[in-house]
Amino acid sequence: MCCYGLCPVENEFSDSFFHIVNQMKSFCASAPGKVMWLGGYSVLEKGNASLVTPMAARARAFCALLPREKGGARAVLKSPQFGINLDGKIGANGKINFARASVSSLHSARFILSASEICLKYFIAKGLPISGFELCVENDAAFGKKGAKTGLGSSAAATAASVGAILGLFGINIASGFGMQIAHNLSQMAHSKAQGKIGSGFDIASAVYGPITYSRYSSDLVEKGLKLKWKKFADLVEKSWDCQIAPIALPNNFIPLLAYAGKSASTSEMIGKIVKMKAKGKQDYAALIHEIDSANAQAISDLGRGDMASFKHHFKDGRLPTKKLGELAGAEIESSAMTRLIEESMGHGAFVCKLPGAGGGDIIAAICLSKKDAIRLREFWRSRKLKVLNVGFGKEGLLRC
Repeated sequence: MCCYGLCPVENEFSDSFFHIVNQMKSFCASAPGKVMWLGGYSVLEKGNASLVTPMAARARAFCALLPREKGGARAVLKSPQFGINLDGKIGANGKINFARASVSSLHSARFILSASEICLKYFIAKGLPISGFELCVENDAAFGKKGAKTGLGSSAAATAASVGAILGLFGINIASGFGMQIAHNLSQMAHSKAQGKIGSGFDIASAVYGPITYSRYSSDLVEKGLKLKWKKFADLVEKSWDCQIAPIALPNNFIPLLAYAGKSASTSEMIGKIVKMKAKGKQDYAALIHEIDSANAQAISDLGRGDMASFKHHFKDGRLPTKKLGELAGAEIESSAMTRLIEESMGHGAFVCKLPGAGGGDIIAAICLSKKDAIRLREFWRSRKLKVLNVGFGKEGLLRC
């Protein structure tokens, strides 16, 4: 069962609520990027623990009502930052039909388009009258430019922000426990659909809820959910899922430091190789995943108890078998060059250091225990020609702007 403070919660909305379009003309929502410190690959298996923190980089989505037209409700999707400018008609099933749209523009817009259509499907299932809307999305510079992303989860942040803005425009309180749960579940569906149902959902969970420990929902939940029709679909959106989401507080002296390490890794490609390795060598895969998760779970426990020496030890214990997992799968999760860089970073101010999330070398992440150590590590990385990112920890997930 999904648990996050107020979850599970009772439905706050009466049936009549969904037949009233809120009178506000526009709504803005934002969601953060993330760093997964513990749980890379092991979190793909249900029940395994991860530690995810939001970062100060945020995606913002502005959604405004459009006047009704004779030809039907319109949906306009924009992001000047990424060259997205689509204008379509909303169909009776919630699909948005574009008369003129190139394959490349639809691909660029796939996350905000998926967010829009998932929300529309939910509104229609609840009997909410649909008005046209314009959705405009932008990302902070720390997410990186197109073709040179920094691994902070720009797609998840944009998806969650888009869902939050659309829900808010149509009167759903995304700051309430129930509204946040709806935003989480719709965002998970939208993001999974847009990226081909790959991943555990940790990035969306952090984009909505902030700093968390996370264990995934059943792997087939979203795939089956996307096929549900109307009332059953709405019921799934409004129920608590079988994930585990809990808030976590980081020590006040933790200072994150991130740097772009030189290449943009393909998470889906590496996960694909791990999945193939799992199919071919189930015993090796299971043993390594168990080793990784055991170390991660202990590190999270250490953090909760304030045992920093043990946290540092178990943090490393989870990193090394993850590197081995990549070697067996033919996925360069942590190259030899990156291993050397991590070890050298530990001698230049880093308390813990790794290639976060799926690894691959897009970013290197460290936690320092003092400003002096952070300055020292920053200077070392710059001496190695790494681009240090100017981004700290975020404290919150999905918010109204």
